[in-house]
Amino acid sequence: QEEERTRVARELHDDLTQRLAAVAIVAGRLQNLTSADAQQWREGLDNIKQKMASLSTDVHVLSRRLHPSSLDDLG
Repeated sequence: QEEERTRVARELHDDLTQRLAAVAIVAGRLQNLTSADAQQWREGLDNIKQKMASLSTDVHVLSRRLHPSSLDDLG
């Protein structure tokens, strides 16, 4: 169990945290745009949407791997 916890902690830190930081960077760039930069806004928001969808999927997969096996047995 300790090895699994270490692996999960590493995955959370090395992967998910860095990807969340990337979303924050894109959001920060959007914050500095003027209202005249509508195309860049759309591209930035699309980028954030894609990154968040990917993160959501990966968090779901990770949580499924962590849930107790008794939940599978009980349905």
